[in-house]
Amino acid sequence: MSDTPLANLNSAGAASGPQLHSLSHLPLLSNPPKNQSHNLSHQIVQQAAIMPSYNPLLQPNNPIAIPKPHQLPHLGPVPVIPTTTTTPTTITTSPTSPGIPPPTGSVGPAQTQQQPTTTTATTTQTQTNKIDKRSLEYVVRSGLAGGIAGMSAKTLIAPLDRVKILFQTSNPQYKQFSGSFRGMFRAIDSIYSTDGIRGLYQGHSATIMRIFPYAAIKFVCYEQIRTLLIPKDEYETAARRFMAGSLAGVLSVSFTYPLDLIRVRLAFDTTTRQQKGKLFNILKTIYHEQPRFTFNTGGVLRNEPLPTRILYSMFGFTLQPIQALSNFYRGFIPTIAGMVPYAGVSFYSHDLLHDVFRSPKLAKYTVQHYNHNHDVRKTKSDSSFDTRKPLKTWAQLVAGGGAGMLAQAAAYPLEVVRRRMQVGAVLNNGGEFLGAARVAAIIYAENGIKGFYVGLGIGFIKIVPMFACSFYVYERTKNWLLI
Repeated sequence: MSDTPLANLNSAGAASGPQLHSLSHLPLLSNPPKNQSHNLSHQIVQQAAIMPSYNPLLQPNNPIAIPKPHQLPHLGPVPVIPTTTTTPTTITTSPTSPGIPPPTGSVGPAQTQQQPTTTTATTTQTQTNKIDKRSLEYVVRSGLAGGIAGMSAKTLIAPLDRVKILFQTSNPQYKQFSGSFRGMFRAIDSIYSTDGIRGLYQGHSATIMRIFPYAAIKFVCYEQIRTLLIPKDEYETAARRFMAGSLAGVLSVSFTYPLDLIRVRLAFDTTTRQQKGKLFNILKTIYHEQPRFTFNTGGVLRNEPLPTRILYSMFGFTLQPIQALSNFYRGFIPTIAGMVPYAGVSFYSHDLLHDVFRSPKLAKYTVQHYNHNHDVRKTKSDSSFDTRKPLKTWAQLVAGGGAGMLAQAAAYPLEVVRRRMQVGAVLNNGGEFLGAARVAAIIYAENGIKGFYVGLGIGFIKIVPMFACSFYVYERTKNWLLI
């Protein structure tokens, strides 16, 4: 047994532990020195902490002689109990690793930043990933979506398109079938029996060559012009929508009109069966066509384009290259005149039908409320037109088809005049090229007002699925491309 006071203290507590109930008999030091009393109390607390079997405060009846300070073993410095304080939550970042907190304890004053700063940095990074509508990247993506939409739509209705062209141009072999739905199917059967399935797609190669740039330019121009005219929702008006669509149509057809003329001439040709090199032969024929000139008393060519007439009046002759190139723009003026209502009404009607389907009463039936690609779209715009959720499939098809029907009805008479002018060198007596007014007079003399709507029924059958497919594929491809 140890002779130390600590051992005596333990033995005394073990013998009389259960008999003590208060601190009344605990001997007290009389007037201990201030420093000695302070140190002694701390030593007692330490002894109680390391001796769980004995606590002098719970043994009041045991006469305990409190040991003197020099008799206690050295126990080291008194531990300091940490004080809990409330401080603002901070996030630390390493200079070499932004946004990643370092290990605990490595926080320095210069490395500490508030949590909202990290959130702001994340938001800024998200904003930098957005694609501005006027950037080259957006133009390329929207152009690709437009070209794919145009090719898909034209491939879907290529057989109906050829029959419609044959009716519009009053082809002698198929004129007997025009004017009825039954005639449309009889014409399709006649083409199939003569040239097979390839006959129904005659001229489709030129159509694809034309429609990809045409549709790409049209949709790109519409997106860009719409952004210029309608930067925010408060600028959304019917006139601005119509103007955006009309300008887009005029610009697109100006770049691709020669390809459209080639397509029409290929579809119109029914004199020979399918043969290799037909496209090249059509190009050569158009280039070398010489119209039958008509002179007036002033010696000016009445039926020639203005540049050709000026050259003739100045030099007395026409330049063959200018004449040849002008052959590829026969019917261009009525085409532009018809494109204004055609493209304007189509885009305006499509947006209007979208507004109807997105109304509060119909939105739950027509709008896709969850779309993953829409949630991560990168278009940066202040207009809700660019951030709205896509319509469901059936609603999008109805909106596109309805827009096409209204556009076709508005521009069909001018389209008939344009088609007749495009094949004038083949159809007119002596290959004479006639102006739009003269062609319109001939059409009216032949069939009256009904002549301007020949083939409208088949036009509706063709245009409704074409526009429905075009707008649907365009919207879905944009969604796939995250714009």
